[in-house]
Amino acid sequence: MISEKNRWMDGGVDAYFFHEPLIFLRRRGAKRLDMNDSFLYQHSEKHIESLKKEGIELVIFHYHKGFGPELEEDEMPLTEKGIRRCRNKNIRTGVYIRIDNIITETFLNKIPEAENWLAVDSLKNNPYAIGLPQYFRKRVCLRNPGYRQYLEKIIKRAVKELDVDVIHFDGAWMGLESHSCQCDMCRKDFLDFLYQKYPDKTARKERFGYSDLNSIGLPHYYDDALSPFEMETISDPVMQEWIIFRCRSHSETMRTLAGYAREEAPSVVIEANYMCPSGGNLAYLQGVWDSWSIRELDAIWSETSDDAELCENGVLVSRARAFKKARTCSSMVFYIPNGELSWWEGIVFGNGAVRFKFNKSKFIPNPKFTKNYKKELINSKSAAEIAVLHSFSALAYNSRETHRSVVLMEQALLQSNIHFDIIFDEDLAELNNYKALVLPDVECLTNEQCAKIKGFVKNGGGVLATEKTSLFDEYRRERRDFALSDLFKISIENKNIENINTHCVFGKGRVAYLGGIVAGGKEEYTVKVLDWGDFGFTKKNWFLPENTNAIRNSINWIMNYDCPVDVYAPYTLLSNIEYNDKKFIIHLLNYDTNNKVYDLVVRIRKKLAGTTQAARLIIPGKKEKTINLINGNEKYELIIPEIEMYALVILDNI
Repeated sequence: MISEKNRWMDGGVDAYFFHEPLIFLRRRGAKRLDMNDSFLYQHSEKHIESLKKEGIELVIFHYHKGFGPELEEDEMPLTEKGIRRCRNKNIRTGVYIRIDNIITETFLNKIPEAENWLAVDSLKNNPYAIGLPQYFRKRVCLRNPGYRQYLEKIIKRAVKELDVDVIHFDGAWMGLESHSCQCDMCRKDFLDFLYQKYPDKTARKERFGYSDLNSIGLPHYYDDALSPFEMETISDPVMQEWIIFRCRSHSETMRTLAGYAREEAPSVVIEANYMCPSGGNLAYLQGVWDSWSIRELDAIWSETSDDAELCENGVLVSRARAFKKARTCSSMVFYIPNGELSWWEGIVFGNGAVRFKFNKSKFIPNPKFTKNYKKELINSKSAAEIAVLHSFSALAYNSRETHRSVVLMEQALLQSNIHFDIIFDEDLAELNNYKALVLPDVECLTNEQCAKIKGFVKNGGGVLATEKTSLFDEYRRERRDFALSDLFKISIENKNIENINTHCVFGKGRVAYLGGIVAGGKEEYTVKVLDWGDFGFTKKNWFLPENTNAIRNSINWIMNYDCPVDVYAPYTLLSNIEYNDKKFIIHLLNYDTNNKVYDLVVRIRKKLAGTTQAARLIIPGKKEKTINLINGNEKYELIIPEIEMYALVILDNI
């Protein structure tokens, strides 16, 4: 999590990304005749000065790609020179470290024992890190002690000798399933993991059918007919435990690598790129579970294609989910905006985020706004009173239905301006921080989790659940009925359950149940990994659900018709609410870049406004205005005359 010493990121940072060494650009295949000149220019005094004028506050330089220390040492003087020039202009610096591969053509010549570091898949092959055409990059086992010792030297040198502010780990995943590492060490450690988790013979027999696990097999893939992308649900107990083992291995790897750097400089920012996609089973396919790994880091890199846009077919694409996951885990998001709308999205949802200009990208950030209003956003916290649960078992053991429901539910909430946080299983311990919980097809819940949820509602909380929520236990074993059936007031035996839409009372709280979420367009599930890690229920499916009104009505019911802020806007405008010690903040972002929004009505719960009678309206490029609050019965109302793209509303001294 972000330490007090690196609060310089709080409120957002504009940055520049220049991570590929010249040796890699040449080996990959030069695309331009002026590549050498361009590469040298990136480190020049002239270029660094131009970045400073643009408002760039952080530059990430190339450092380690996997060619081996001797070859990459040739370009180190340029990295050092660039870092020194940035420091002279008060620009913070970081370095890029690729952790999942080595270039065997060069690396093994100098460190031949590194052949034992290579990952070994189920077919006893050494898998590629990327695949064609970059066949020269082989994946390593991130758990290998020899490779970790090598990385430790690389990381500590960057911190000690270069004195960088940020370490960027690229390739931070456990390898695509079907090519995940099953080397002798991983096999042994997995077996030890099973025996430690199930020390009792009876427990092992209950879980696996027999107690002697020494000859147990690991997931094996022969050809495309057995591709992991074709597996919709995962009930095999060994495969389930293998997913847990890989995800736990990933979080432990992040903790270990971060620890190497923090031993030398506790305040160094540790950031890792595992894509952070939405709608795909990352736990199964890449061995990463968001909350376990993000909590070991200061920041994550979101490299999916979820750039902010309003598509021609009406689909609104947003990176909001990644921002919300990071915020829950006290982390931040690094990303490359593809334009002005995407840049503002980092301000709206990402606590500013770290927004990168990439190489020769033409997009220039908005340094004037950053300079004038960054202080308003520092130390801000989410003001959402609704939580959406991302539960491990539900999303790791089902690659399709549960991800579909999560994405569509969140799409309906986002476009309805119903403000929410994304939480994870461990956050249920703090469920009382919220007034309502949304369970979008959370089909797998433990008995303990169900008891926690019932207690939450009994004491006055609200719950909206959909589809098969609580029908399975944590190992996806089907119950005879919903574990929360007394909460829903329905049974799995009900006919046409997919059409049920009920509201009821339980104890002091309120419950809503929806039997289905109806997509607003044709769904096309992607079973192959596309560029930038897109797979599963990808952005082309993010239509606003047809029964969005039913979802909104259900939210109003479980919140007792008292959401903290109501934004009466078209579905093409999203908002976010935050607070700090003395301010209440409302961000508004119009995704329809062809049409302005006029006379936008916002209603705010009176208790949130305190004694404030007016709000400040800040629109980039215009003079700041004061808007008086109109007194209503339960809420104050304010009217924003016009929004072109972004507007910021601040209530001071609340």
